[in-house]
Amino acid sequence: MGDLCFKISTQMIFRFAMNTMSEELASYVEALRLKDIPERVLAKAKLHLLDTVGVSAAGSLEPRVQSIADTLKKVFSSGESTVLWYGCRAPSPIAALANGSMAHALDYDDTHLDSIMHLSSPLVSIVLSLGEALHVSGAEAMTALVAAYEVSSRIGMAVRGRFHERGFHATSVCGVLGCALAAGKLMGHSQAKLAGAMGIAGSMSSGLMEFLSDGSWIKPLHAGWAAHGGIMAALLAAQGLAGPRTILEGGRGVYAAYAGVTPSLENVVADLGEKWEVMNISFKLFPNCHLIHEFMHAALTLKKKHNIHPDEVREITCYVSELAIPIICQPAERKLNPQTRYDAMFSLPYGVATVLVKGSAGIKDFDVKNGLSKDVASLTKKIRFVKAETNEEKIAEIVTVDGRRYTANRSDLENPTTEDIMNKFRNNLQLVVREGDVRTLANVIMNVDKLDVLEKLVRLCVATNHVK
Repeated sequence: MGDLCFKISTQMIFRFAMNTMSEELASYVEALRLKDIPERVLAKAKLHLLDTVGVSAAGSLEPRVQSIADTLKKVFSSGESTVLWYGCRAPSPIAALANGSMAHALDYDDTHLDSIMHLSSPLVSIVLSLGEALHVSGAEAMTALVAAYEVSSRIGMAVRGRFHERGFHATSVCGVLGCALAAGKLMGHSQAKLAGAMGIAGSMSSGLMEFLSDGSWIKPLHAGWAAHGGIMAALLAAQGLAGPRTILEGGRGVYAAYAGVTPSLENVVADLGEKWEVMNISFKLFPNCHLIHEFMHAALTLKKKHNIHPDEVREITCYVSELAIPIICQPAERKLNPQTRYDAMFSLPYGVATVLVKGSAGIKDFDVKNGLSKDVASLTKKIRFVKAETNEEKIAEIVTVDGRRYTANRSDLENPTTEDIMNKFRNNLQLVVREGDVRTLANVIMNVDKLDVLEKLVRLCVATNHVK
């Protein structure tokens, strides 16, 4: 047994010494088959597909998404892929640009918190846009989606937070690499072509966090552009082009340029194929920055448990990680008095105040073009933050005007249930489709791996529409 372990260990070391990061990740993607994916992992991936289709439906009503669709119609009159909910056709990279932006338009899409990446908005848009064009089966689509989930998350979490610290959005910087692998998997690329596509995609990495300075509506395009770049990289690789093999770990590669640190190959691929990161992707129940959600859930928990009225609040203290402070707490003037939807979606005080005043927070609550309500504006001024210590268990503390003190800890919070996600899906879909058609679409998505062609799902995202 000892000799066998030594032999396996030396084989792994030799393989790592020979393979670059992109080659190792490409090997995993190329080899993965649907039968390799545990049922619980596949079931959760399908729930993320359902959730993303739902948030794209709600996002389709965002005026700036309509501007994207109108722009595409002027440039492209036909194509092999569908722009969801609008029904117009475009080449698959362009449709993916629109669909990815649509899914991320309201910041209502899921997040892999350990990598701080929105995985589903770009990856689902690739699976639907390119999968439709290639006439792939539902099983092929889900295999590509799960493979890309596993690889994209690991690229990001190997240097968690370092992209954001340097002003880059990991969803698009890392996302385009995973998108290239998803697209290449759907196209049937070999390991060499998958790695080559990653090398190309690395030069398409982009996405700046500067939107935080003035609440500009540009962040949704990061997801769409990652999807667009991923398909383009895979298409170019199919024609024999290839980028550098060391696109991730090279001295001028993605990690060095965007994160300022390069992890080891072992760190990036740790537990790949054994531990499934799909299970660690978190759903959203509020349409705003995920870093704020634990504080909103904590505030709601304390409000319900202790019957706290907003007028009774003297002060609320939130214990915020160092990484999150510049994203959801600064600059203070825009967080306390948000001027745009994106200001509001990335404001800790606004999110917490809203759920305490209204008991919930929906899409319309982050539309602040007419200003904040008097009650919410008053309460935002009572919310402060302190830097959380490492492994801080405490999330928030509410002190009332009569001196009562209530604390919420992380252990007090519960994860969203499947019923919560299904309700969210129904609420989002009913904005653009008939109620009866919501059930039909949900049933098709949750059985997507049985579809002979993915187009059957995509067609429902247009044919049921009765708003546009």
